[in-house]
Amino acid sequence: MKKIAFIKFGGLATGGTEVSFQNVAKNMSNKYKVDYFYCDSVPYIGSDYSHPDTSEHRKKFLLESKVNLIKFELDYKDVTQPTHPWINTNFWEIFNENNYHIVFATTAGPPEYPFTEIKNTPIINIVTLNAGVSNQKNILKSILISSHSAQVWKMQGGDSSRLEIIPLCREELELVNLDFRNELKLDSKFIYGLHQRDDDRIFSEIPLKAYKKVENSSNFFMILGGSKLYSQQANNLNIKNFLQLPHTGENLMIEKFLSTLNVYTHGRKHGETFGLAIAEAMKHGLPIISHKAESNAQKEVIGDCGKVFHKRNIFSYSKEMKKLEMNEDYYKEKSKCSLLRYDIHYSTKSVVSKYEKLVNEIIV
Repeated sequence: MKKIAFIKFGGLATGGTEVSFQNVAKNMSNKYKVDYFYCDSVPYIGSDYSHPDTSEHRKKFLLESKVNLIKFELDYKDVTQPTHPWINTNFWEIFNENNYHIVFATTAGPPEYPFTEIKNTPIINIVTLNAGVSNQKNILKSILISSHSAQVWKMQGGDSSRLEIIPLCREELELVNLDFRNELKLDSKFIYGLHQRDDDRIFSEIPLKAYKKVENSSNFFMILGGSKLYSQQANNLNIKNFLQLPHTGENLMIEKFLSTLNVYTHGRKHGETFGLAIAEAMKHGLPIISHKAESNAQKEVIGDCGKVFHKRNIFSYSKEMKKLEMNEDYYKEKSKCSLLRYDIHYSTKSVVSKYEKLVNEIIV
């Protein structure tokens, strides 16, 4: 059986990049021998940023599969150096004991440790940020997660002969007939909302500003996770019909939350390079509303299944919210669109089949 290594700093966190990486690894372990290298979060040299740490839910997800989980150690990640090397790591002691047919990497784009030191093994590099380009010779394929990201990557000097566009994906649970409506006494409400990691840097003021214009006794706004700034904003705007639930990496809770919503009111300060949260909402047949920002892959992901407005056009955002609430035929049209678009483009089956095709092309 062919042997593949997946390598990710902080690889058992709950971010969209990590979750998709985990999901691809798990599904590919049905056909290949998969080793998944990960570490816990450690301090950065040169930055006070703290990478999200290992999630026990995500760890359990891979432990229940055929994936071989391998934890490596390091003391620091040095971001003062261009390749962000790992300081005092035992990674090489473990990695060099094995021979792999392919290494799967996920990077911000530029040359990055430890992949700069892996010279002879074919690499498939999943680029999730547009921070630069690596045209290292043994990177046989560079995966960009949206056409928007791919265009930026090519403009930065990316080798288009290596380029593939494959979106992120999350594992799929059987949609459970569960939601929060009964326990929160929201059975009759039309509910808007979004889910997001707890990070002030991605907080967007747009969704709640728009909701303030349509709030009435028949509707409600919910957030799962997200920055504390959302609750502060709701209080400052005197929004009454609002609830923010704690962040969770547990799949069942995410599914339960999305099953509660009627419309997914997306917002992210600097926009998306893909938007896995949006794809997750589409799986539930939710119409999507969003706003433009620096990165606008969210527009590509949503397609015709919703609307994306200028970030200063809060009036149009709120008008679309009201239209979806009041026009049943229009709502059903957008809901059906989301379900179909998810199945064709963003389902695990669709995404993993593209990765398997690449692997089979490389391993002849």
